Amino acid sequence: ATYYLRWFLVENILLTCGRGIFRYSQVGLRLYYRLLGARIGKGVVFAPGTRLYEFDLLEIKAHTVLDDVIVRAFCIEACRMRLSPVRIGKDCSICAKVSVVPGTTVPSGACVGPLSSTYDLMPENVAKSNRAFNTATFQQPPWYMKMLGMPLLLMAWVFVQAPILVVLRGMCLQPWYKKEMTDYYDVLEWFVTPNRIGYYILLRTVRCAVQPFLRLFCGIAIKRLIIGRFTPGKRARSRWNLFKHWLMAAALPGKHLHDVGHLVGVHGEGVSIILRMLGAKVGKRVYWPGSGFQHLVEYDLLEVGDDVVFGSRSIILCCDAEDALPIKIEAGANIADRCVLLPGCLIGRNALLGSGGLAGKGQTFP
Repeated sequence: ATYYLRWFLVENILLTCGRGIFRYSQVGLRLYYRLLGARIGKGVVFAPGTRLYEFDLLEIKAHTVLDDVIVRAFCIEACRMRLSPVRIGKDCSICAKVSVVPGTTVPSGACVGPLSSTYDLMPENVAKSNRAFNTATFQQPPWYMKMLGMPLLLMAWVFVQAPILVVLRGMCLQPWYKKEMTDYYDVLEWFVTPNRIGYYILLRTVRCAVQPFLRLFCGIAIKRLIIGRFTPGKRARSRWNLFKHWLMAAALPGKHLHDVGHLVGVHGEGVSIILRMLGAKVGKRVYWPGSGFQHLVEYDLLEVGDDVVFGSRSIILCCDAEDALPIKIEAGANIADRCVLLPGCLIGRNALLGSGGLAGKGQTFP
């Protein structure tokens, strides 16, 4: 019981505190996990959605790349808590939706493909070709092109924060606003002045209901004015093409699109309209997943027919490390929970891709 209590306290403390400034760089993330007790090798790369737990039981060797996966040494077995070490060898690649099972060892050089498991690694599940589907391995534009894109992203950020600054400015100009405080009572009074409560509510409203639309507006503007259309072909066919992929992912990440979805209805026509504005071809009466699509960047390469139904927690990947290819989902198709659609796949009319299904690169499901 005391051991479980310690585990529970650590889980909730980390959830409350977050990763702080460590999350802004790979060097910071590696240091963060090492300080918590994990053995992290040199050059390990974590995707933004990667999460590690039970750190003292984790060993990840040098130059391994982890996509959006959860790596933990904890599970429930026979109604009991089980803790077993997880070891990932050197130069491995762990793709999205991989189940990293407690007590397993991933051999060096293994490239575990999407929707696989480390429980019983088969040769086809660790082929080198799987590395192309790991979004954390995608080639980035040169640093100087990123520097050119930073002012655009900064201007978008300032535009999104402007309403917050306007509200704060309005509060500071009120006659009851105290500019000088001499003791703790003044500080307390500064925070609980009744007139200030309305501004607190307004700030929260702006953050939750206004800023998501401003982020969407900036993303659409950057897409239409700077990036243009995404077309099929080699991803790294030019530095400009690499820059387009990077800038789109930075300007409108999946989380921001998901935030807007909650305001217009995550499952309905509002999401369809937004995706059409971003370049996707979307039919009528599409039922979208409440979880959104975290890896969808090349909206022009997505075509969804009428009456398509999506389950939750699925991934649509129109581009891998090598190619950008269109994904087509025909009318009446059903994409169930936790599926992965790889570039160039076709889901036929009224077809059903069951829960945990993988639509391979270039495959057709009639």
